[in-house]
Amino acid sequence: MGLLKMKSMISTGVKIEGTVLISDMEAFLDNEKVSWNARDARSEYFYQICSFFIEQLDLKDTVRALKTSDIDSIFSKDYVLNMYKMASYVTRDETTVCEGTALSGNLVPLFFALNHQLLKTDVIIMGDDMAPIANLAIKIWSRMKIQPPTQVMFPLLPGCDGKKMSCSSPDFFLEPFETSKQVKVKVARSFCEPQNLKGNVAMMLSQQFIFPLLRESSLDIARSPENGGNVSVTTYEELVKEFMHGSNPDFPLHPGDLKSAVVGFINRFFDPVRERFASSQASLIAAAFPSGKKGKK
Repeated sequence: MGLLKMKSMISTGVKIEGTVLISDMEAFLDNEKVSWNARDARSEYFYQICSFFIEQLDLKDTVRALKTSDIDSIFSKDYVLNMYKMASYVTRDETTVCEGTALSGNLVPLFFALNHQLLKTDVIIMGDDMAPIANLAIKIWSRMKIQPPTQVMFPLLPGCDGKKMSCSSPDFFLEPFETSKQVKVKVARSFCEPQNLKGNVAMMLSQQFIFPLLRESSLDIARSPENGGNVSVTTYEELVKEFMHGSNPDFPLHPGDLKSAVVGFINRFFDPVRERFASSQASLIAAAFPSGKKGKK
């Protein structure tokens, strides 16, 4: 989603030097969402995927992927001393924003603030689940008389259960290396009640993922003549109209037809990455997710 936001900014004429941060250290510190032993392989998995999508979205001249553990001077003497200094500007209660009871979780907001300070970030684009950490970082910067970067937050892409898409929920996570059939099965069982937008996964995926990628091209939805025939929409608002009422009121868009169009688009978007990593995806996944399932290790 962050990549789509950056692409949108560039399309309006804004010049950027963008970085997609792969938070490998923070993922371990935050209640061991990634185990220490799997950390390197997991971050490499996401680095490879992000780098490919940067290229696929034609952003390679302006955007790079970077693991936080690869930031210049990270863990240097100055880095550690600055972290100690930063820690003196915040209380233990304030830094308790992550899940779990391990002390490591209290370090996550400090890592967040210090890493963006090192990168001289002007604008942070992030999912709204990062709000507690980002807001605390602003407090720390303000107390240290450091000009905070601008924050741009976006709603998280939903998984097929309607909650945030996360590899810690593998049954609902749309993974690029999955087969077309696996994607179809996951989307097929997602909530998509006729003429109901609330919690509607197919509609949310359309709004947050498909239409930002289409950029004025049409989403073509195949329907049988008995169900009103094929329909094409170029905006999310047009899709809402078709789904809620129908351009022909006798034939509002059926959830099954919408899901088929969503599945087709997602699979076409994933096909290039599947092809690129056809020979290496098995080893990438096995190393990154050693238990055979995506989630905490």
